[in-house]
Amino acid sequence: MAGVDAVPCTLGVPFTRKPITVYSDGTLNISAAMSQHGVKRVVAVSSSATYPHHHDDGGFRVNRILQPIVVATVGKTPYADMRLMEQHLRGSDLQWTVIRPSSLFDAPTVSHYQVYEDRAPGILTSRADLADLADLADLADLAASMLEQVTDIRFIRKAIAVTTTEGTPCADDARRRRHSRLRPSLDPWMAS
Repeated sequence: MAGVDAVPCTLGVPFTRKPITVYSDGTLNISAAMSQHGVKRVVAVSSSATYPHHHDDGGFRVNRILQPIVVATVGKTPYADMRLMEQHLRGSDLQWTVIRPSSLFDAPTVSHYQVYEDRAPGILTSRADLADLADLADLADLAASMLEQVTDIRFIRKAIAVTTTEGTPCADDARRRRHSRLRPSLDPWMAS
Protein backbone atom coordinates (compact mmCIF):
# COMPACT_ATOMS: atom_id res chain seq x y z
CA MET A 1 0.00 0.00 0.00
CA ALA A 2 2.97 2.29 0.10
CA GLY A 3 2.40 5.34 -2.08
CA VAL A 4 -1.38 5.04 -2.54
CA ASP A 5 -3.81 7.83 -1.63
CA ALA A 6 -6.94 5.71 -1.22
CA VAL A 7 -8.14 2.12 -1.11
CA PRO A 8 -11.23 0.85 -2.93
CA CYS A 9 -12.60 -2.14 -1.01
CA THR A 10 -14.83 -4.46 -3.04
CA LEU A 11 -14.86 -7.63 -0.98
CA GLY A 12 -17.62 -10.09 -1.83
CA VAL A 13 -18.87 -13.63 -1.45
CA PRO A 14 -21.77 -15.58 -2.92
CA PHE A 15 -24.80 -16.05 -0.72
CA THR A 16 -24.41 -18.70 1.92
CA ARG A 17 -26.12 -19.71 5.12
CA LYS A 18 -22.75 -20.57 6.66
CA PRO A 19 -21.08 -17.98 8.90
CA ILE A 20 -18.65 -15.75 7.00
CA THR A 21 -16.13 -13.13 8.04
CA VAL A 22 -14.76 -12.05 4.66
CA TYR A 23 -16.12 -8.49 4.95
CA SER A 24 -15.24 -7.85 8.60
CA ASP A 25 -11.88 -9.67 8.69
CA GLY A 26 -10.93 -8.32 5.28
CA THR A 27 -11.68 -4.76 6.36
CA LEU A 28 -9.68 -5.21 9.57
CA ASN A 29 -6.71 -6.47 7.53
CA ILE A 30 -7.04 -3.65 5.01
CA SER A 31 -7.31 -1.09 7.83
CA ALA A 32 -4.18 -2.45 9.50
CA ALA A 33 -2.22 -2.24 6.25
CA MET A 34 -3.52 1.28 5.66
CA SER A 35 -2.42 2.36 9.15
CA GLN A 36 1.00 0.84 8.61
CA HIS A 37 1.47 2.93 5.46
CA GLY A 38 -0.30 6.12 6.56
CA VAL A 39 -3.20 5.76 4.13
CA LYS A 40 -6.43 7.31 5.44
CA ARG A 41 -9.03 7.13 2.62
CA VAL A 42 -11.08 3.98 1.99
CA VAL A 43 -14.23 3.51 -0.09
CA ALA A 44 -15.95 0.21 0.73
CA VAL A 45 -18.85 -1.55 -1.00
CA SER A 46 -21.60 -2.89 1.25
CA SER A 47 -25.24 -3.39 0.24
CA SER A 48 -28.57 -1.61 0.41
CA ALA A 49 -29.89 -4.77 2.07
CA THR A 50 -27.39 -4.52 4.93
CA TYR A 51 -29.91 -2.28 6.65
CA PRO A 52 -33.14 -3.22 4.79
CA HIS A 53 -35.51 -0.40 4.01
CA HIS A 54 -38.46 0.45 1.81
CA HIS A 55 -37.45 1.15 -1.80
CA ASP A 56 -39.78 3.63 -3.48
CA ASP A 57 -39.20 1.87 -6.81
CA GLY A 58 -39.51 -1.63 -5.34
CA GLY A 59 -43.23 -2.11 -5.09
CA PHE A 60 -44.93 -4.80 -3.07
CA ARG A 61 -42.96 -7.69 -4.57
CA VAL A 62 -39.51 -6.35 -3.70
CA ASN A 63 -40.35 -4.60 -0.43
CA ARG A 64 -42.67 -7.18 1.12
CA ILE A 65 -41.64 -10.50 -0.46
CA LEU A 66 -38.19 -10.71 -2.07
CA GLN A 67 -36.10 -8.49 0.20
CA PRO A 68 -37.43 -9.91 3.51
CA ILE A 69 -37.00 -13.52 2.34
CA VAL A 70 -33.46 -13.05 1.04
CA VAL A 71 -32.34 -10.97 4.03
CA ALA A 72 -33.70 -13.58 6.47
CA THR A 73 -32.35 -16.67 4.67
CA VAL A 74 -29.43 -16.86 2.23
CA GLY A 75 -28.42 -13.25 2.85
CA LYS A 76 -28.52 -13.45 6.62
CA THR A 77 -24.84 -14.19 7.25
CA PRO A 78 -23.33 -12.02 4.48
CA TYR A 79 -25.41 -9.02 5.55
CA ALA A 80 -24.53 -9.58 9.22
CA ASP A 81 -20.84 -9.55 8.27
CA MET A 82 -21.34 -6.42 6.15
CA ARG A 83 -22.88 -4.71 9.19
CA LEU A 84 -19.81 -5.73 11.20
CA MET A 85 -17.56 -4.37 8.44
CA GLU A 86 -19.41 -1.05 8.60
CA GLN A 87 -19.08 -1.03 12.42
CA HIS A 88 -15.32 -1.53 12.12
CA LEU A 89 -15.09 1.39 9.71
CA ARG A 90 -17.23 3.65 11.93
CA GLY A 91 -14.97 2.84 14.91
CA SER A 92 -11.78 3.57 12.99
CA ASP A 93 -9.94 6.83 12.41
CA LEU A 94 -10.09 6.29 8.65
CA GLN A 95 -11.72 8.66 6.20
CA TRP A 96 -14.22 6.07 5.01
CA THR A 97 -17.21 6.10 2.72
CA VAL A 98 -19.47 3.05 2.50
CA ILE A 99 -21.30 2.62 -0.80
CA ARG A 100 -24.54 0.63 -0.62
CA PRO A 101 -25.64 -0.41 -4.10
CA SER A 102 -28.98 -2.03 -4.73
CA SER A 103 -29.40 -5.17 -6.83
CA LEU A 104 -26.61 -5.21 -9.39
CA PHE A 105 -26.86 -5.61 -13.15
CA ASP A 106 -24.40 -5.26 -16.01
CA ALA A 107 -24.48 -2.21 -18.24
CA PRO A 108 -22.19 -1.20 -21.10
CA THR A 109 -21.55 2.37 -19.90
CA VAL A 110 -22.00 4.73 -16.99
CA SER A 111 -25.49 6.21 -16.75
CA HIS A 112 -26.81 9.24 -14.94
CA TYR A 113 -26.73 7.48 -11.59
CA GLN A 114 -27.78 9.18 -8.37
CA VAL A 115 -26.00 9.15 -5.03
CA TYR A 116 -28.06 9.48 -1.85
CA GLU A 117 -26.87 9.74 1.70
CA ASP A 118 -27.64 6.49 3.54
CA ARG A 119 -30.58 5.10 1.50
CA ALA A 120 -31.88 5.24 -2.05
CA PRO A 121 -35.32 4.87 -3.56
CA GLY A 122 -34.13 2.73 -6.48
CA ILE A 123 -33.73 -1.02 -6.64
CA LEU A 124 -31.03 -1.41 -9.32
CA THR A 125 -27.39 -0.36 -9.66
CA SER A 126 -25.29 -1.10 -12.72
CA ARG A 127 -21.80 -2.47 -12.19
CA ALA A 128 -18.68 -2.90 -14.24
CA ASP A 129 -17.42 -6.30 -15.12
CA LEU A 130 -14.97 -6.42 -12.23
CA ALA A 131 -12.63 -8.60 -14.25
CA ASP A 132 -11.94 -5.74 -16.68
CA LEU A 133 -11.66 -2.30 -15.12
CA ALA A 134 -8.90 -1.15 -17.46
CA ASP A 135 -11.08 0.96 -19.74
CA LEU A 136 -12.45 3.76 -17.54
CA ALA A 137 -14.87 4.83 -20.26
CA ASP A 138 -16.71 1.54 -19.81
CA LEU A 139 -17.12 1.69 -16.04
CA ALA A 140 -20.65 1.18 -14.90
CA ASP A 141 -22.33 3.14 -12.13
CA LEU A 142 -21.05 1.26 -9.08
CA ALA A 143 -17.42 1.43 -10.19
CA ALA A 144 -17.77 5.02 -11.39
CA SER A 145 -19.30 6.11 -8.09
CA MET A 146 -16.49 4.36 -6.18
CA LEU A 147 -13.84 6.22 -8.15
CA GLU A 148 -15.72 9.49 -7.69
CA GLN A 149 -15.83 8.98 -3.91
CA VAL A 150 -12.05 8.61 -3.68
CA THR A 151 -11.74 12.39 -4.07
CA ASP A 152 -15.22 13.54 -3.01
CA ILE A 153 -15.13 14.81 0.57
CA ARG A 154 -18.91 15.32 0.97
CA PHE A 155 -19.47 11.79 2.20
CA ILE A 156 -16.43 11.12 4.38
CA ARG A 157 -17.48 8.97 7.37
CA LYS A 158 -20.92 8.40 5.82
CA ALA A 159 -22.80 5.65 4.03
CA ILE A 160 -24.23 6.44 0.62
CA ALA A 161 -26.50 4.61 -1.77
CA VAL A 162 -26.01 4.61 -5.53
CA THR A 163 -28.93 3.94 -7.85
CA THR A 164 -29.01 3.72 -11.62
CA THR A 165 -31.67 6.05 -12.96
CA GLU A 166 -31.77 5.23 -16.66
CA GLY A 167 -31.35 2.20 -18.87
CA THR A 168 -32.33 -0.22 -16.14
CA PRO A 169 -33.82 -3.57 -17.08
CA CYS A 170 -36.85 -4.73 -15.21
CA ALA A 171 -35.81 -6.57 -12.02
CA ASP A 172 -36.75 -9.99 -13.43
CA ASP A 173 -34.59 -9.46 -16.53
CA ALA A 174 -31.59 -8.36 -14.44
CA ARG A 175 -31.93 -11.36 -12.13
CA ARG A 176 -32.31 -13.82 -15.03
CA ARG A 177 -29.24 -12.44 -16.82
CA ARG A 178 -27.17 -12.63 -13.64
CA HIS A 179 -28.19 -16.24 -12.93
CA SER A 180 -27.78 -17.35 -16.53
CA ARG A 181 -24.09 -16.42 -16.34
CA LEU A 182 -23.70 -18.40 -13.09
CA ARG A 183 -21.44 -15.70 -11.74
CA PRO A 184 -21.87 -14.63 -8.09
CA SER A 185 -22.93 -11.05 -7.62
CA LEU A 186 -21.52 -8.64 -5.08
CA ASP A 187 -25.08 -7.97 -4.00
CA PRO A 188 -27.64 -10.42 -5.33
CA TRP A 189 -30.32 -9.52 -2.77
CA MET A 190 -33.09 -10.08 -5.26
CA ALA A 191 -31.83 -13.54 -6.23
CA SER A 192 -33.84 -16.56 -5.25
